[in-house]
Amino acid sequence: MPTWREEVEKEFGVDVYHSGFCGDVISSGSFIVDFLTGIGGFPLGHIVEIFGEEGSGKTTLVLETIKGVLDKKRPVLFLDYECTVSDGYLNHLGIDPIVLKDYRVTPDSMEDGFMLMKRFCERHRGGLIVTDSIAAMPPISDVKKMAEIIGQVKVASMAHVMAVALRQMTNVFHKSNNCAIFVNQERSKIDVLRGLPGKKTTPGGLAVKFFAAMRVKIRLRKPYIIISEDSLSGLKDEKSVDGIEVWVEVIKNKFSRSYTKGSIVIRMNAGIDNIISAIAIGERIGLVTKKSGGNYFLCEDYSGDTLGQKRVRGLERLNKYFQDNPKIWQKFYGDVAGFLRERMKS
Repeated sequence: MPTWREEVEKEFGVDVYHSGFCGDVISSGSFIVDFLTGIGGFPLGHIVEIFGEEGSGKTTLVLETIKGVLDKKRPVLFLDYECTVSDGYLNHLGIDPIVLKDYRVTPDSMEDGFMLMKRFCERHRGGLIVTDSIAAMPPISDVKKMAEIIGQVKVASMAHVMAVALRQMTNVFHKSNNCAIFVNQERSKIDVLRGLPGKKTTPGGLAVKFFAAMRVKIRLRKPYIIISEDSLSGLKDEKSVDGIEVWVEVIKNKFSRSYTKGSIVIRMNAGIDNIISAIAIGERIGLVTKKSGGNYFLCEDYSGDTLGQKRVRGLERLNKYFQDNPKIWQKFYGDVAGFLRERMKS
């Protein structure tokens, strides 16, 4: 007499059984974000939603993730609905546009995008699918109405398509072990009674929130200002904006702790600055000491032959010091990452 498992596999197929999360992850490009997820990155075989306000670095974060996946020769599908990423910006981030060209598409509708995702999952395993963004995905009903009369569209058509598609695609992502990242925008919900901006909401309905195994919120904290001694105006110590500092919070996590938060620095035309983040953590655990006047003192393990007094003036000079001494940086980064790994286990 066949066993229960044999009967089930015979009737429903061997794919009906699965072991849950396999433990495979892809790095986000920021070791701070990887630490906040609790598993070292974004999970393969599951859906991840990255959302936040405009100009908070959502696209840059997913591009850094794509860069890491391409470096490991893994397959990538980039659904660029917003059409805002230029080849020049990809080059600044270290991504070869030619390599990404065949897998960077702009579908005409939401339905076409999900069909592309399904075909990608049928051919590839262990890859990454990025959709940027849900707010820019037009349902085919809206596209057809656009040709007739603008404004006569079905209410909640985007939410309906997302709900139907994700019910089917969640299992497809899992069986193909592909990670699907959906970028979403955070907007103000209009108060119907008073006509004023109310609570924050995200387009696409509630389906993404329900089906996402991980939701990451990004919020602009403040501009990242540096002091330049070689400014164009000739003024010494002129302050200039070189990027942004953002808060990253994992508000939903089925694999580790939720509501973990931290800050990262995103530089203009350079992407995520991991050195600045490592210095901030090193200062907390005693590897770097900051004193009055903007002086940074390093431990002897990181001073090197080029740093006689183990003292560096200014955060940007310390950043450049690590860039010019890759061996010292690797040792410093290894100690900081080791500290975070121990924190992750606890």
